Amino acid sequence: MQIDFLPKHLNEKKIKSEKEVKLDWKYYLSVFRNSWVYKILVYLLLPIVILNFWIMRYDDFSNNCHINIQFSLINWNNLEIKRAIKFIKHKQPADYQKVCRYVDNIELYLPCDFSYGGCFRDSKPGSIGIYSMKRDENNDPSYTAAIIVHETCHAIQRAENRTSGDRETECYNEHERFLREIGVDNKFKKN
Repeated sequence: MQIDFLPKHLNEKKIKSEKEVKLDWKYYLSVFRNSWVYKILVYLLLPIVILNFWIMRYDDFSNNCHINIQFSLINWNNLEIKRAIKFIKHKQPADYQKVCRYVDNIELYLPCDFSYGGCFRDSKPGSIGIYSMKRDENNDPSYTAAIIVHETCHAIQRAENRTSGDRETECYNEHERFLREIGVDNKFKKN
């Protein structure tokens, strides 16, 4: 088949009919791999997605537990928070179920409303604030875990609309019970 308006080198090639045309996926894949779009996806977006699930989220699919851990440039302890949640899971499964049920988001603060521990704001139900720091020379996650249990107590109070009584004392009691049950002396006990 000769087409007059095509350049000479294209006229010499045989033009295939629609039935003869097949999609060559290997060719298209190689073109895609050499494109700038592929490089952006692989070298920029893929690491962000991996970091999101490795550092900025705690996911336990078997227990349907999914908690966002906010990234902070000041308080860079997301992995310590994840260690503390896993610590709660293995040491106190009942407290772990409460954390999974009532906490959706953990925000990292430095310091958290000047408490050097944690904070809960009634305006953000399901979200707790943690000031996470290395609390001893052994990098023991028990104190961070106790703070998570304490702040989860406030989240439960909010979910149950409990506004009367000494809410802070109740949560400090939960904090101390947690440490006592796992066999840790509370170095930061409130006097």
